[in-house]
Amino acid sequence: MTQLSWIGSLAICIRQVVGPLYAWLRSKMDDRYTIALGGLVTCLSLMLASITHEIWQLWITQGIMLGLGTALVYYPCINQTMTWFSKRLGLAVGITLSGMGLPPMAYTNIATACFQTVGYRWALRVLGFIALVLCAIGAILCIKLNPRPKSSAVVPLLDLSVFKNKKFIILIIAHFFIAFVIFVPTTFIAPYAESFGVDPYTIANITGIMGVFSFIGSIIFGQIADYIGRFNMAVFLGLLCVIMQLGVWFTAATVASLWAFSVVYGMANATLFNLLVALVLDCTGIERAEVGTGWALFTWSAGALLGQPLASMIANQTQVPNYQMAIVFTSVVFFFVTCLLLVLRIMVGGWRIVKKV
Repeated sequence: MTQLSWIGSLAICIRQVVGPLYAWLRSKMDDRYTIALGGLVTCLSLMLASITHEIWQLWITQGIMLGLGTALVYYPCINQTMTWFSKRLGLAVGITLSGMGLPPMAYTNIATACFQTVGYRWALRVLGFIALVLCAIGAILCIKLNPRPKSSAVVPLLDLSVFKNKKFIILIIAHFFIAFVIFVPTTFIAPYAESFGVDPYTIANITGIMGVFSFIGSIIFGQIADYIGRFNMAVFLGLLCVIMQLGVWFTAATVASLWAFSVVYGMANATLFNLLVALVLDCTGIERAEVGTGWALFTWSAGALLGQPLASMIANQTQVPNYQMAIVFTSVVFFFVTCLLLVLRIMVGGWRIVKKV
């Protein structure tokens, strides 16, 4: 793995590590100002990256600073959704987090056009200004549902009280393990398709369609989850991901199979991630939701940093990459996570199958 390839993983890792500190930060600063500060840090990270000349400078600007900036925007957005919605929380969180699907496709096209016309240094500056404007709009639109009650209680820098909850402990174990594999198919489907001769244009479309259907799935499955229960839907989607990987991707030998996998898996894995976030509220209650969300997403830091390199190491055990081994690895982990979600579902709703949980 090259030095450059670690930069994106470092940014994601930093974003997740900030999670447990969010509850303390929110006690000191309103979400509106947190988003505005995140926009400034993100813009500054891109501006400084445009004048870098060494790899270590990119680690600081695009790794640490960008990760911190996106964290300051990311957590308030999730928290605001949870405080505004209760009856349709699955759909609400799905729509909120679907912003990780479609908009980045437009952002990527803008970046590509800028790289080709004004060069990468000015492209980074343009992207920095865009991030600043978008975060400013987000800060303006960040409206509290109710005024925050005044309290003399001191919010600890790291609140560990949620770990007294057995259901929450099982949930964050599920978060920890799925972080290692949930993005592996998104990364590996392109080299897998290339290995049996699919042309680059088709590969780009297969990869892109996964992002499009993650947006669609977040809305459709999120709506269904509000009717049949979020725990039930999470277990179903976990099984669906396992079936699609072993039943379709593992045996795929045609472009049609890869299209089918991209569509269904794109819908399922995005919604599963959304539901894992929403289930924090179900396990902790609204009073501890922001603390629980921070810790749950913190557990993604190790997987975000090491998951894809680990899958690459498994696939590259042979001279010619054996992607089937990586597929088996991700499927086994997905199945284990599904079992944890099933245990959690039984703890919350009992053994009765036909019950909204």
